[in-house]
Amino acid sequence: MINNGSNINLNAGISDVAVLHVINRCVLLNARSLKNKLCELKSLLSDDYMVVSVTESWLDPSDPTGKYSVHRNDRQTRQGGGVLCLIFKHWQSYTVLIPKKFKTIDIIAVTILTDIGSVRYITAYHPPEINKIGRDYMVLFVECLEYLCDTRDIIVLVGDFNLPHVDWNLLDSPDDDIHSAFLKFCVHLWVV
Repeated sequence: MINNGSNINLNAGISDVAVLHVINRCVLLNARSLKNKLCELKSLLSDDYMVVSVTESWLDPSDPTGKYSVHRNDRQTRQGGGVLCLIFKHWQSYTVLIPKKFKTIDIIAVTILTDIGSVRYITAYHPPEINKIGRDYMVLFVECLEYLCDTRDIIVLVGDFNLPHVDWNLLDSPDDDIHSAFLKFCVHLWVV
């Protein structure tokens, strides 16, 4: 999902072409633990992607780098989860500070400074809970996304949202306060 800071769909225009160049060499992986896949990750990084996002990284504060700046949010409360965003060092980048009330959310936001302006690149993981815990988590998840998307930067949101019942073509979902809450957020923020 891409938002250019003014709710305009990116279809044409010179700045839109530049934005697409920024995100053209990006990849998202759901690793379900990078610890036993570091060789595969190093091989992937040799392809010169500009941005590599990883959900369910399962890392602890001690793993990869090289020609990338590493931005990560490791899950502290239990095993699993965690997100990682590697940004090609050609671009200056910094991690966006997230308020402590969102510390249980598997999310990382990185501002990338490019020739065309700033890009806020958000990598998120939403666990597949479809119950009260999942509904409570989604409330906090959407609140965190609203906080992170309150910017004039171009926004790129990627991740594993575990929302299989959202129909993106029809903009429809079950009214379960999980799928519907995320869809409502997306429709409100973007021209999907």
